[in-house]
Amino acid sequence: MKRMVMALGLLIGSFALANAQLLVENFEYTDGVKLETTGNWNIHSGTTGGPTVDPTMLTFTGYAYSGFSKSALLDTNGIDINRTFAPQSVGSVYASFMVNVTNVVAGYFLHLGPDPISTFFRGRVWVGGTNTGMSFGLSKGSNTPTSSGTTYLSGTTYLVVLKYEIVDGAANDIVSLFVFDSEIPASEPVTPTIGPLTDAAISDITPASIGLRQYNVSQNVLVGGIRVGTSWAETGLPVELSSFTISASGKNALLKWETATEKNNAGFEVLRNGESVGFVSGKGTTTEKQTYTFTDKNVAGQASYQLKQVDTDGKTSFSQILSFNGTPSSFEVAGNYPNPFNPATTIKFTLPEVSNVVVKVHNIIGQEIATLVNGKMNAGVQEVRFDASNLSSGVYFYSVSANGKTFTKSMTLMK
Repeated sequence: MKRMVMALGLLIGSFALANAQLLVENFEYTDGVKLETTGNWNIHSGTTGGPTVDPTMLTFTGYAYSGFSKSALLDTNGIDINRTFAPQSVGSVYASFMVNVTNVVAGYFLHLGPDPISTFFRGRVWVGGTNTGMSFGLSKGSNTPTSSGTTYLSGTTYLVVLKYEIVDGAANDIVSLFVFDSEIPASEPVTPTIGPLTDAAISDITPASIGLRQYNVSQNVLVGGIRVGTSWAETGLPVELSSFTISASGKNALLKWETATEKNNAGFEVLRNGESVGFVSGKGTTTEKQTYTFTDKNVAGQASYQLKQVDTDGKTSFSQILSFNGTPSSFEVAGNYPNPFNPATTIKFTLPEVSNVVVKVHNIIGQEIATLVNGKMNAGVQEVRFDASNLSSGVYFYSVSANGKTFTKSMTLMK
């Protein structure tokens, strides 16, 4: 009997979903060029003297972009720039980056904003003090920053995580800052270095951009390995698992997974029902997408599978557990969850056999919005994600067609 279930790997330990990745910037441009000329960064202030690409590759233990990312050099008081990402209206936004300040001049050098950014700079990250007694600071907006109260050294690379938490109501959003001088923890610390901070006089935003600011001709700040995500583990932990699926071929379970980046990855131990059934070697350190497969033969009955990722230093982390279940007896559409949703929802249906499947989305007047699937899918429980970030609130309809039969259901987008 064929058995199959398919799902994306959820975040556990050092594994992270790449589809929640909002932005990664490793400054992989020609050395010395101004960032506003790369096509990815936009000017929001100033006319001359923009940040340039520096060949320095900052390093920080346990950060996925350590030793990979070039740097943005902030060393004058000219152009300020920003790069946009998908707007976020719920949850939290985490912006992580490496920073090395070689000449300390008080001011803020990085912040979040909406799109367009205008002058709504939120979560401003500051430096202050002296080269031998540097401090980091944080403010929600134009208010006075709160200092870290901790002494840091110029010329040293630190890993900084800026958190912007979206809270219902006007001027309720919260900012926090985490500063690390050693390996970044796998889970978010209970107490940030600075914050959590709010200010009822500072308006909230819909985060959709990250900005770099040049504020003084004497400053010298290197920023590298910027990552923006929606959870702590998307701050660039060593191995980023972008997908993990399982399908069936007769009695064989076919496992497939992909990584977006790897840092000191020895490999993956494959666990069936908690017991090891094989090991697949990793690629060590790489920023290129890698694809892995493993076949577990002659699987009797139901089983659960999990990946145990092992670093070269022996540290381990685990993926989501996927189930290997019996084939459904009929083609059915279970619906979508959540519903109402914002901005994404998952459509779930079952297939009794390998089928040609078409999944489409229409608006309320029948216009086609998107084709999510058009091709063969394996037997079993299937899930298709629909992201409506670029659509307006309202009622939409989705249809799932297979085996000469079509199901149509409604869903509600509420922004």
